[in-house]
Amino acid sequence: MQNSIISVLLYCGLASEYEKASDCDVRRIESSKISAEELKGLGQPVLLTGALDASEKAWRQWTASKISAELGNARIAAKQLHPGSVAGKRFRDLSLADVLEGRDPAVAKAYPESGGGVSAYFFQPNHPLSQAVGKDVEIPPALRAITAFGPSASYGQVRSYTHAHRHEEAWHAQLSGRKQWLLAPHDELSPLIHPCDLVEKVKHSEKAIKQCAVHPSEVLYVPFNWSHALCNLDAFTLGVAYIGRLDDSVPGMVEAVNGDITMLRELVRQDSATIRSQGSDGFALLHAAAQSGQEDVARYLLSAKADPTAVDAGGNEALQYACDRGHLGIVQLLDQAPKNARRRASALSTPSACIGHAANAGHTELLDYLVERRAELQPHFLHLGAKHIAVADYLLERRVDPNNVRGMGYPALFEAVFHGATEVVERLIAARADTNAVFPDRVTHHELPVSAGDRMLHWAAHCGHGVVLELLLGARSEVDARDRHNASALFIASVQGWTPLLSELAIHRADVSPRSQGGDALHHASRRGHLSVVESLLSWRAELAATDDKGHTALTIAENQGHQQLVQLLGGLSAASAKHRRVAHEL
Repeated sequence: MQNSIISVLLYCGLASEYEKASDCDVRRIESSKISAEELKGLGQPVLLTGALDASEKAWRQWTASKISAELGNARIAAKQLHPGSVAGKRFRDLSLADVLEGRDPAVAKAYPESGGGVSAYFFQPNHPLSQAVGKDVEIPPALRAITAFGPSASYGQVRSYTHAHRHEEAWHAQLSGRKQWLLAPHDELSPLIHPCDLVEKVKHSEKAIKQCAVHPSEVLYVPFNWSHALCNLDAFTLGVAYIGRLDDSVPGMVEAVNGDITMLRELVRQDSATIRSQGSDGFALLHAAAQSGQEDVARYLLSAKADPTAVDAGGNEALQYACDRGHLGIVQLLDQAPKNARRRASALSTPSACIGHAANAGHTELLDYLVERRAELQPHFLHLGAKHIAVADYLLERRVDPNNVRGMGYPALFEAVFHGATEVVERLIAARADTNAVFPDRVTHHELPVSAGDRMLHWAAHCGHGVVLELLLGARSEVDARDRHNASALFIASVQGWTPLLSELAIHRADVSPRSQGGDALHHASRRGHLSVVESLLSWRAELAATDDKGHTALTIAENQGHQQLVQLLGGLSAASAKHRRVAHEL
């Protein structure tokens, strides 16, 4: 009876501080009584208590109102979110204020039959929210070795979720609200069921699935390769996570990442070679300090003769890591540090090598410093900054040509359209960017297939960016422009299932029966089972009786694919049409 009451309270977001042990079957351990190695040795999820006590006063301040006031204008670029952290495609770019205040209409509600819910937001370490909140969470000793990637802030509302996934060992600190975890050592969590609805199913399952509702101040440790799905239980849930174990083959790595200069000095005193040691991937202590923003550690390492030009296996110096994260103080230290004479001619050590990273990550303050240091603004930086309105404004104010193709092979507006960066698209159009430019055959985009088309309007239709599509049409993009496969924007939107875009295209007099790849839009939508797309096309008078290259109508295609709802719709319309023709003939 108690469990049933708790389940109802959890779903409604009304539960009070009931006994925490009753809603978690994961082992609970006081964080001061276990080490990182012991955690790893357990091979099981662990709920750590007392882990955040030392910095509780600082992290407790991060309420929705504080985030909105201090970081509300921070934009959210696609690359600042972990893959899959937001369900559906976005129709417009967003700020943190948009997210906090529920102004995210384009993130489709999934699973309407179970009350809906959208995917939670999981921010990359280079987003301002991750950096700001991460600074106020003091990492306990037991977890300092598990900080290879982070901090990553997580945010969600009631019934927002993250599907089952796996990765390296990790930990998540709950700062506000409650988060329900489902964990399993293998792929035993169904990705087809809303994670918030899996809770009750797990109670009656014989599978080795654990569940735990994590409360503020608690930390959940997740072992390597354990599958886990998440469901947020409250209106405002906030947390910070780290993923991956630091390379313990390099002495001082944990200390460098966590800013422990005292212990680092002691390690160097015992072995001076520690300063220049590198792991199997070439990652050195100075790289770690630059990436994690530990300015005092970087200053100490440089004073102890660490090599600022040392490169890792990916060819990156410490400067590139600092630029990517926007750590201006460390960039200044590295820029002014004496360079290794053998590598003095290396272009990697210059401000010019850093400025592209700064543009890509949206760090305008860093851009200012680098330009003052005579780093040259390249035309393709507008592509790198196409997802950041502040970077786009910065570059356009300095008269970077929006139609220049040097460096990337195509205009920057394509990149802004791909990211759904509405404000950047507006700025580029205002700067006279060509909205009818053709993406060249010889160039490929690293994230879009050829089927996405070769016009900006095609890309907007493929990605489902409705507001961007409206802006392009308003700037006189050719509504029926065809790609190399004769596909138009309306055809592409129909194939992808973006129903809301069809009306906008039809209003601008797009051909509602464009043919490509052996059939028209109605045939391809029927093959994919896009019921609402078919309804929309028919409302705009798409030809019901038209046949594809194999002689099939939309109805026969739907029948062959087993789409019963479509069969009922199209069959009824076909019968009505036949009756109408018969009556007309008799008259």
